[in-house]
Order: sequence, then C-alpha cells, then structure tokens
Amino acid sequence: MARQKFQFRPGILRYFLILGIFSFAAYLYFDGKEIFLALLGPSLFLATALAQTLENLGISIPQQDLTCLLPSVLLYFGLFGFLFRKLMDESPLHRILSMAGLAVFMGYLHYLAWKNLLLYSQKPF
Repeated sequence: MARQKFQFRPGILRYFLILGIFSFAAYLYFDGKEIFLALLGPSLFLATALAQTLENLGISIPQQDLTCLLPSVLLYFGLFGFLFRKLMDESPLHRILSMAGLAVFMGYLHYLAWKNLLLYSQKPF
C-alpha cells in the first residue's frame, strides 16, 4: 500500500485563525473582557510562559500585546484548526469519539484558564 502524500488544504483552518484574530481584537478593544478570557485563556498562559522563558534566557522583548500574545493566539488557534481538520479525515466512529473527547478536553482547559485569569483580576466568578 502506497503511503499518502501529505497535502495541505487550508479549508477550515482559516476560520479558526479568523476566530483567533477576532478574539484577540475583541479582548483588546471591548469592555466585556470576561467572555474573551474564556476564549483566549490558554493563549494568555502560553504567551506568559513564552515571555518568561525568553526573559530567563536573557532576551529582552517589549511587553506589548502584539509581541507575544498575538503569535501565541495564532499558533493556538491554528494548531486547533489543524487538529480539527485532521480529525475530519477519520472514519465516522473515530471522528465522533475524537470530536467528543476533544470538545470536553478543550472546554475543561478553557474553563480552568478562565477561572484562574478571573482570580488574577480579583473578580468573583
């Protein structure tokens, strides 16, 4: 059996990237940041870890939202879109089980990030 050559098809990935850019812009410019903390929570933790790692390595970067947060948002949403696209190629039973497991895991991950970020801002949840 010949091995299939990987062929990149952006398809649904672009919609996840658009969702990430919209969430980033809404987080910066809208007043109801609690909603967008739920969407961007894991990306915020990723950006913070990236900034601390670069700081520990002795690389100084400006502390702006476009420096670490936007690339981490695009990376997070892009990888999630790529994973979603790859799961769509599976057989129907594997697809349903994998999508259900992914939805539960991502929901739990976003809930924990949202809860912890609300604790940082001293707001009750």
